[in-house]
Amino acid sequence: LTQIRPDGNYQPPPCFCFDFNACSCDPIQDDERLEDYNVDSRVDDFIKQALDYSAEILGEDIMFLMGSDFQWDNADVWFKNLDKLIHYVNKDPRVNVFYSSPDEYFAQKRSANLTFPSKTDDFFPYSDGFQAYWGGYFTSRPSQKHYVFLMTSFLQSARQMEYFLGESLAGSDALDKLDAAVSVLMHHDAITGTAKQAVADDYAKRLYEGSVEAAAVLNQGFKEVVKRSAQQTSGNLIVPPLSPSDEDGASSGNDFVQCRLLNVSSCEFTEVSSKVKQNMQVVVYNNLAQPRSDHVHLPIAALTSEVAVFDGQMKPVASQITALSSVVGVGGEETADLGFDVAVPPKGMAAYYVMFTNIPANGIMAKRATSQPVSRNVTSVQLGGSKVVLTFDGASGMMSHFENKANGVAMNASVGFKVYNSSANDGQNSGAYIFRPDARNPTLPLLEQPLDLTLVQGPVFSEMKQTFAPWVSLTTRVYASEDWVELLWSVGPIPFADGWGKEVSLRISSQVGSGKTFYTDSNGREMLKRIVNYRPTWNLDVSEPVSGNYYPLTAALAVRDEQAEMSVLLDRACGGSSLNSGELEYMIHRRILWDDGRGVGEALNETDCGCRDCDCAGLKIAGSNFLVLDELEAAAQKRRTLQQKKQEPLVVAFRAVDETEIVTPMAGLSDGGLPENVNLMTFHALNATSVLVRFAHMYQAGESKSFSTSATVDMSHLFPGKTISAMEEVSLSANQKLSDFVGSCEVKVDPMQVRTFIVTTKAAVPDAGAGAGAGAEGGARRYLTPLRRAARFFQKYL
Repeated sequence: LTQIRPDGNYQPPPCFCFDFNACSCDPIQDDERLEDYNVDSRVDDFIKQALDYSAEILGEDIMFLMGSDFQWDNADVWFKNLDKLIHYVNKDPRVNVFYSSPDEYFAQKRSANLTFPSKTDDFFPYSDGFQAYWGGYFTSRPSQKHYVFLMTSFLQSARQMEYFLGESLAGSDALDKLDAAVSVLMHHDAITGTAKQAVADDYAKRLYEGSVEAAAVLNQGFKEVVKRSAQQTSGNLIVPPLSPSDEDGASSGNDFVQCRLLNVSSCEFTEVSSKVKQNMQVVVYNNLAQPRSDHVHLPIAALTSEVAVFDGQMKPVASQITALSSVVGVGGEETADLGFDVAVPPKGMAAYYVMFTNIPANGIMAKRATSQPVSRNVTSVQLGGSKVVLTFDGASGMMSHFENKANGVAMNASVGFKVYNSSANDGQNSGAYIFRPDARNPTLPLLEQPLDLTLVQGPVFSEMKQTFAPWVSLTTRVYASEDWVELLWSVGPIPFADGWGKEVSLRISSQVGSGKTFYTDSNGREMLKRIVNYRPTWNLDVSEPVSGNYYPLTAALAVRDEQAEMSVLLDRACGGSSLNSGELEYMIHRRILWDDGRGVGEALNETDCGCRDCDCAGLKIAGSNFLVLDELEAAAQKRRTLQQKKQEPLVVAFRAVDETEIVTPMAGLSDGGLPENVNLMTFHALNATSVLVRFAHMYQAGESKSFSTSATVDMSHLFPGKTISAMEEVSLSANQKLSDFVGSCEVKVDPMQVRTFIVTTKAAVPDAGAGAGAGAEGGARRYLTPLRRAARFFQKYL
C-alpha cells in the first residue's frame, strides 16, 4: 500500500530517471530517423516492470513514484520524457498509465474492496545491506537534536503567550521565523543529522534567529503579566487574553532577559547580578496543562556570600549553592549553581526573587553544599534522602544499588558508559546514517583504574561526581523532594589520536528481570515492545548484534518484569537498546572519521570550531536524563509525568529589581488545568477569534489502571474571559472538517487518541458582580494602541 518497491526503494522504476546528469539512463527517443530510436524497447521495459510490480501487491492499481533524492533538476526534461512515456505505453492494451496523486491512488484501492493484511509493528531498524543498519542517524548531531527539542517546546510556549497578548497581535509575524525553522528541521535530512556541516550550521542559525523573536514575545508577556498580577490579592490569577485598551495600561519596569546556556551553567546576567549584589526577579513559565513542581538552577558568582530566594508572595524558599567544576560549567570554578524548587500553575507563570542585598528578616539564606572526595578504602557510601537512596562502591567508584524508598523497590544497579569504535575500511563504514561497531576492535575500555568519587550534599539536592575519562564525566543527582534520579553527563571532545571514530553510549545495568524484552517510545506516544534479535513479522538474520538491535528513541526507554520497571527519560532523540537483561543503553554522542556512502559525502566530524578538516577539538556535548525505578503498577504514571516535564522544559527569564512587590501565580487555564492523562499538544491562535487546539491522551490502553481511561475535557476552561461561539473537529492536520460541536464544550479523549479542533471565541459579557470585581475600570471596555496591547494581559475572572 505504501508503494515502496519490492527491492525496498522509493525511487522511479530502474532506468526511468530523467535527470541525465545524475542517472545513467537513456531518454525516450521517438524519432525513427535516428539510430538511437528506442520507443519499443523502453515501452517493453516499462510494461514488464509494471507487471512484475503488480504481481507483488493487491489490486489492479499501482503507483510509480517518479522522482527521488537530488532529482528533478530540470522539470522540462522530466515532463517531456514522461509525456512521451505515457503516450506510447498507452498504445499497449496491457496497462493504462496517467498522471495521478496519492489521494486518487488510495481512492482506487478503497473502491476495490480489498482486504489488506494488518501490521502493528514497525520496520526499525532499517538495513540496506548485511552490515548496514541505519541506526546511526538516530543519534547523529546530538546538539542539533537537542536544539530542535528545546525550540519545539519554546515555540509552543510563545504561541500561548501570543494568544494571551491579545487581539492586537493577531496576524503578527513575530513567531513566523521560529515556526518556519522548526518546520524545516523536521526534514528527513535535518532532524536526523544527515546533512553536510554547512547545512547543519544554517539550520542552527535559523533556529537561533527565530528564537530571538519568540523570546521577545515571551519577555513582553512576562512583563505585562507581572504588572497585572500585582492587582490580585489571593489565589491564582486566571489568564484571559488582552483586549485593546488605552495608554494608561502601559507596563513599567526593566525588561526581562533569557539565558540560552543555562544547560551548561552560563548566564552573564545572573552572574554579574550576583557580583554587584543586584536583586533579581525570576519568572518561570510552565507550558504544561497541569500544575507543576520543578527545579530551577541559576549560575552565580562562586564567591557569593549571602543570597536568599523568595516566591512571589515574599515567602522564603530554601535554596542551595553548589560549586561547579570546569567539566560542567562554562565559567568553571568562578561560577556556582544556585538551585531551588518552584511550583507553577497550568499554562501559567510564577515569580520568584533572588536577593543579594536588603534581604528581609524572614529570609532563608542559601546553604552552601558540602563537597568531599570519597576514599577508596570506604566500602560503600550512600547518596540521597527520604525518597531515593543510591549506594556507591568506594573501591571501584561505581554505583552499586538503587532504592526507591517511596515505593519500596530496591535492587542492585549501576551506571556507566560504553564506547564503540566505529567501523572503518572493513566492509561497511559507520557514518552519519549507519552505526556499525568495528568487528576487529569493537569497544574502547574507559576505565584503567577505579573511579574517583566526589560526594556533594545539600538541603535541596545531593549528587555524586564521577570522571570516567578526561572527556567523559557523570554527575548523579538526587533531589530531596523527588523519587527519581537525574543523570547529568558530559562527553567530549572525543579523541581521534588512536585513529578510531567513536560512538558513546550511556549504559544502565539493573536486576530487573527483563530477559530479551524492552520498550521504546514511538514518537513520544506508544511504548513499543522490542525483543533482542527478533522481528514480529519476518525472520531476522542477525548480522550486527549491536546495531541490529538499536531502535530510535525520542522520549523514553524502559525494561520491566513482574514487579518493577526501570526507565530513562531523554532530553533529545537518540538510538538505544537493551542488549542484556535489565540493561538500558542509549547513544549520546558520535564522532566519526569516515563517510558511510549514503549521500552525505563527508565524515561526521563535529568540532568546537565548527570546521571539519581542521586541527580543532571535537564538539563537547552535555545532557540531562531522568532515571526512574518504580513498582510496576505506578511506573507508567511516573514515566509519563516525567516525560512531559522533559518534553516541555520550563521557560525562565530574569530582570533586575530594586524593590519587591507581591506577584500572584498566574494560570492560563481555569479549574486547575486539564486531567492528568491529557496533554494540550497545540494551542495556536489562527486569527483574532479562532484557535487551533489539539489534545493528546498520554497513555495507551492497558498501560495504567488509573490513567488508561477516557478523559473528559471542558474546552471552556482553555478560554478564561471568553465565550466559545463555535467549535468544529478537524483532521489531525487541520485541513479537513470532521464535525461541528453544538451545545456542549466537553470533549472525550480515549487512550492514545489525538483530537484536533478549531475553536471560535468572543468576549465574555461580565455580569454585574464580575464587572464590579474587575478593578477600577468596572465593566467598562477600554482600548489600547498596539504598543500597549498587553497592558490588560490578565484581568480577574473568578
